[in-house]
Formats: sequence, C-alpha cells, structure tokens
Amino acid sequence: MLTCVSFVIFFGLFYILFHAAVFDKFYLVDILCAAACLGVLIFHYITWEQEVNVLAGKAGNYIWHRYPGLLVFAIVLGLTALYKIVTAHMSIDHGQATKILLLYYAVIIVLCGYLNYYPEYLTTDYYHGSAIFNSVYNVLHGIPYNEMSNSIYGNYAIILAIPMKILGMGEYFDFARLMGLFTSLTTMFAIYVIHNVIKNKAVRVLCVSVLPYQAVFSTSNYWQEYPLRTLCPLLLIAWVIFTDRHRKWSSKSRYRKVCMKLVTYMILTFSLVWNKESGVVCLIAYVSFLTLQYILYASKDVKLLLNGLLEMLLMMTSVAAALCIVSLYNLIVAGQWVTWDTFFFPLFVNSYRDGLMLPLESGIWPWMGVVLLFLGMFTCMVLRAFYGTGLTPEESAYLLAAITGLGLMTYFMNRPAYGNMFICFFEAVICIGGCSELLMQGDGAGDLNKFVETMASMILIALIAGEVLQIENSLASNAYAGLNSYKKDFLELRDRIAREVEPDTYAFGIDIPELYSVLGWNNRSHTSGWGEIGDVYGDRVAALYTDLEREDTLMTTSSTMSRWPEVSEYLRTKYYIAKIYTYQNSVDSVKFYLMKRRPE
Repeated sequence: MLTCVSFVIFFGLFYILFHAAVFDKFYLVDILCAAACLGVLIFHYITWEQEVNVLAGKAGNYIWHRYPGLLVFAIVLGLTALYKIVTAHMSIDHGQATKILLLYYAVIIVLCGYLNYYPEYLTTDYYHGSAIFNSVYNVLHGIPYNEMSNSIYGNYAIILAIPMKILGMGEYFDFARLMGLFTSLTTMFAIYVIHNVIKNKAVRVLCVSVLPYQAVFSTSNYWQEYPLRTLCPLLLIAWVIFTDRHRKWSSKSRYRKVCMKLVTYMILTFSLVWNKESGVVCLIAYVSFLTLQYILYASKDVKLLLNGLLEMLLMMTSVAAALCIVSLYNLIVAGQWVTWDTFFFPLFVNSYRDGLMLPLESGIWPWMGVVLLFLGMFTCMVLRAFYGTGLTPEESAYLLAAITGLGLMTYFMNRPAYGNMFICFFEAVICIGGCSELLMQGDGAGDLNKFVETMASMILIALIAGEVLQIENSLASNAYAGLNSYKKDFLELRDRIAREVEPDTYAFGIDIPELYSVLGWNNRSHTSGWGEIGDVYGDRVAALYTDLEREDTLMTTSSTMSRWPEVSEYLRTKYYIAKIYTYQNSVDSVKFYLMKRRPE
C-alpha cells in the first residue's frame, strides 16, 4: 500500500512539474524520454542479474543465465526483429487465420492443463499436495468447518466435492485430474482476455504463447498458487470484458442488466468461497473499478453516481453471502454457523502470519519491475479515463489486470520465494501485451513508444525461447510421472492394506488422506492438513494425543514422523511399528506405518 501511495504522490508531483509554464515542454520531453530509456535498460539489467538470488529460486538453471548477457540480449533482439519482419509481411485470409488461432488456443489450453496434472504426487511434493487435498477429503466425509478442520487455503472443497464424486469415487487421482482441468480453465480465461483486448495478431500470439511458461518450468504440484489463487481473478477480468462488450445489449432491457449484475455478484461470492486471499483481491479490484467508472460520470449524472454507490455496497455484501454459503454447508452436515474468525481463517491468526512471512530483501529485485509494470499501467488507464471519453473494454481489462496483479503480488511480498512471483504472471502478460498494443497505436513521443514496445516484445520472446528449450523435458517428465504403472503399484498397495488392516483404522498425517481416499475409509482424525499444520495450529497436537488415548491401533507415515519429531517421540513411547507398507517409485518412497499400542 505504501508503494502504491508513494508512486501516486511522485506521479502527481511529476505531473504538476511537467505542466509548469517555466519549462520548455518539448525539450523536457526529449530529456525525460532519453533518461527513461537509459534508466529502464539499467533497471532491467540489474533485476535480470538479481533473478538468480531470489529466495528458493532456480533461475540459475535458465539458459539465459548460463551464457553471457550480451550474447543472450543480441539473440533475443535478433529473434524479435525477425518475428516483426515475418509478421509484417505475412498475409493470411481472415477466416483461415481465425481457425488457426482457435486451434492454437486449444493446444495452449490443453498443454497448460496437462503440464499441471500430477496424478501421483506422493513422492513429488507431498507437503503441498496433501495439505490442499486434505480439505477436500474432509468435505467428502461431511466434516464441518471449525477451529480444528479449517483449511488455510479457503473453502474450495465445497465446490470441488460434487465434481470429485462425478469424476470418480473421491480418490486423490480424481483431485489431480480436477486441478489439471481448472488449470486449463484458468488458461482459457486468460486467452479470452488476450484475444479480446489485443487486436494486433502478432502481439496476441506472443502473449498466448507465453502462458504455459509457469507450467513448463514447474516441477511440483503447487496448486495453492496455480490454479487456486489465479482462477478467480482471471474469471473476473474475462467477465468484465464480456459485460463491457455487451453493454448495449444489456442496456436495452432492465432484466438483462440485472442478470449481468447478478452474475458479477455470484462471481465475487464464488471467489470468496473458493479462496479468501484471491477473493478479497477480486472484490477490492472490482469495487475500485466501479469507483473509477462512476467518478468519471459523476459530474454528468448525480443519479448515476448514487446508483454506482448502491452497486458498490451491494457487491461488498458478497462477503456475507460467501459466509452464508459456508455456514449452510456446515448446518447441512450437522455443524454450527460459521463465525467471521472461522470464515477468514487463517488470515488473522498471528502464528500463521509470523510463521509464513519473510522479509523482503533490500536493493533492486525482479519483483519491483512487476510492481512498476502494474503501477504504470494503472496510472496510464486512469489518465486515459479522465482525459479521454471513458474506458473502452480493452482499457477496462488493463485496469483490472493492473489492480488484481498488485493485489496478488502481496502474496509474494509476504513470502518472497521465487515461485510465488508467478501468482500474477497472467496479469503481467496481459499488461506487457497491452503496453505493446497501446504504444503501437500511439502517436506521441514516437521514439519512446518504439523503445518500450520493442522491450515488451523482447521480454515476451525471451520467455517463449525459454519455454521452447524446456518443453521437451517438461513433457517427458510429466509423461513419466503419469505412467499407469505408478497407479497400478499404488492400487496393489491399497489392496494389501485392505486385506491386513481393519477398515477405518484411526490414521493421521501427511499422505493419509490420499491413501484413505483410495481405500474408501474414514480416517476419523479430521483436522487440517498436516503438511502445513505447524504454521497455524497451537493445540492441535494436544488434541491428537487426546484421541490416541482411546486408540490401540493407528496408521501414520514416515513423512509425518520426520516432520514432527515431538509426535514421533510420543508415538514411539506409546506404540510400536507392527507393519510397514512401502510405496516406491523411481524418485522416492512413501512408508505407511501400522502401529500397535505397547503393553502396559
């Protein structure tokens, strides 16, 4: 927030200074353009160098860091020039071009979903996978949300429970399939936005081609970010574009207009149920968007302004609507009405904030370039709105992308690990493409326009080059991880456990929900995911000990024992390992422990 406020103040002072009559404006423009070009180059070079130093980063493995910077720059510049020359002289029939584009869009959508599909994640990234699946497992067994069973990622499980049952029996394999489908859906919304706001086909193709970047370089199932926190912001932007493009159609009938607003309200409510952090960002972004729109027309029609204020207040009640939906689920499964603390869990839990927040490094870092991109786009769209004829559908998309991108960036700022920058990747691509599109149409400061437009194209082409060089390894890795033999081995383990262990044996810990979902058993220890439990829970372990006082047999895993030494020590004191069931693949092994109480 301080960054945004500082930027606005600085821009305001600059704007006043720029319009001061004591300056030769044209001479000042030339100086500022030259300084801007030089500053941008220096800034980008520093952030590019710093990319390898971001916490938990792997950028050092990228090909553009393994070769001299000048060589990489020259190659990317050459590819950019070649692409511009080819697209400038390419002539394709309009109808044929549309068919080719649609086919290409379909390929990108399927590719993103496939690359984010991890059918067997127990030996890939069980912490994140088990933490997010645990909530779905609880809902499938009708467990109400409370202080013990809350998920730190939201109430998405209420929405996923029905399709989980439709796809199969609620097994974690079905959940992995759903995450791949939602990734494809997220990509589809992003493509819809890009297709409708970027008219230049050459720039549009570049933007769409960049979308698989995160999935190509991802090596684990970090679904908490993608698609969980990226789906709703893109859905909202896509819907706003749709409503803007059909504004005349809806204005002809009050019924149509009300239906449009009702769908918007439902999207905001859905986003808040789905995930609290991205849902709050969606709500703030949309209310900010409405505020700007109605301020533009306030001087023209006071009644319109009052209607706008009423609409904003109505949209803000979507928070209460989301709480009611979660509470309704709770009442259906014999739970209690959800309190605000439970609903917004764990956003206001001190141990969660203290446990997950990490300090931002001082100096110039890559994330600053992303923030400046969003701030710059936001400022440009606000100026176009006030000094133009209002916001076009395209400009509305850029504005919303900038606001949601800034909101989502707080996730990285609180936990600045390298991969968390991807949380606003799609919004950044929309804004970069928008820079190129708008500057190609602009008629002022021609040299600066060309420079920034070229830089935007070079960034997109550099990312695409990285994708092309990595795509073969990614496809091979996913194909290998998705071999049916892995599932066959796991199902054989399931059958062995089903023969030798009493159904619904008390079980807890990492990987237990996955095993029990395939067995069709109830683990009877419905708490939040043990993969993340240490960051948010104080007395959960004590509650576990209370449960174990009446259990003579239990199941847990080696991952749980190694992650929680205190629990491991307690178990080894009270229980002994009767049997070990091992699931092995070429990467790692998962050990399930059947434990019996020691004789007194």
